[in-house]
This record gives sequence, structure tokens and C-alpha cells, in this order.
Amino acid sequence: MGNEIKKATEIVAVVATGGAIVPALAPAQTALDIVRGRNVVDSVVSNLPVVQTVKNVAAVLSGARVVVIDDTGTSGALGASWWAGSLLMSLLGRFDYQIKAHSWHQVAKELLEISSKCGGLKEVQFWGHGSPGEALIGSDAINADVLEREEWKALVGCFRSDALWWFRSCSTFNEAAGKSFAEKFSRRYNVRVGGYTQIIGAIQDGLQVLRPGDAAQWADGSSAGTNLATDMGHHLLGN
Repeated sequence: MGNEIKKATEIVAVVATGGAIVPALAPAQTALDIVRGRNVVDSVVSNLPVVQTVKNVAAVLSGARVVVIDDTGTSGALGASWWAGSLLMSLLGRFDYQIKAHSWHQVAKELLEISSKCGGLKEVQFWGHGSPGEALIGSDAINADVLEREEWKALVGCFRSDALWWFRSCSTFNEAAGKSFAEKFSRRYNVRVGGYTQIIGAIQDGLQVLRPGDAAQWADGSSAGTNLATDMGHHLLGN
């Protein structure tokens, strides 16, 4: 930590002001973020006092909205699009927190911390790869077995009563393994879960939603997904 602080004091961040690029002394947290490899623009924006204040107040009132992205660097241009899209949506107020994930263990720990600060989790979206019955951060998978680990058991009770977890990953809810995972996840955390039965592509076809206590009865590879207007549309619209 001492070396990080020493290096941070030497950093001059370049920020956009009034259309011109001018040097400015980086805030302490931003400087530390840069030393640790975080994107400069992302760090500067997220550490602005007004952004932090608005995010904290909103999250405490309604529960935190979190986007989790695979940040392992194994997805090339697609991974870059996840980062850019999640940053844009965060700036537009869709998410209160962004987790740049390298493992599911990290995700569980950070979600527990966010929940304790915000009085619960309102929505979690995962952007990354998947396969039937699992979602992937690099080669690290979350599946029905992983939910039995202590860090994931600790998240029971951390979700608001109307919370949503959305796996925006290919095929996670497909086949018997996908349906079993959806049912277990929904029951364990008492949340609605959204996920896909197909390679989702640009139109994100195959979306299914399961409510706590319901059985997953969709067909393998089904493209007849949920009614977005009633089940998940309010989340897509940021309401």
C-alpha cells in the first residue's frame, strides 16, 4: 500500500474540461485506481463527489443495482463492449455499482459488501459468457455446486423482496442443467432470475424468467421468451 500511495502522488491525470484536454492533479482514490490498473475515465467519473453522493443515496433508498462484467481479458472485442456498455449505462443511472470481475469468489465478496452498505441488492446483471447450467468469468464458472460455497451462502437474505438477477450470458438456462440452476438460484436467494436458452447474439433471443417457487418449464433452446413488458421491462427502462 505504501508503494501505491507513493506512486499515486506522482500521477497527473488528464481530464476533459470544456472541450480541451488539460492536466489536473488526480484525486487520491483515482490515483490509486490508476496505479492498480483501472481505466482513467472510469475512475475519474465514478469518484466525482456528486456522482458518489447521488449513487449512495439512491442505493440506500431502493437497494443497489449492480452490473458484473467479466474483466479477465479473455473475450477480446466482446469484453471491451461489455466494459463500454456497462460504463455508459452506469453514467446514465442504470447501475449504482460496477464489479470488474476476475472470479465468482470476488463477486460474492463484493456483493456482500455492497449489500451491507445499501440495505440490500435490488438488481444484479452479469455480462459474460455462459453454457448450460453455468455462467463464466474467464474459465471460472458459477453453477449449482458453487452456490454451496460459504461466500455464496452468505448472500442469502441480501436481496430486496422484488430483486432481479439477470444472467446476460449465452445458454445459461438451457437444457436440464440450466433449468435446475435457475430453480436453485431463484429459491436460494428468493429472487426472480433471468437467463437465456440460446446463443443470444445481437437480438438476445431465448430470454426466460423464473420467479421464486416456480418450476422451469421452458423447452431447450426455446426462443419464446418472457414478456419483457410485464416481467423485466421496468428494469430495462431503468424504473
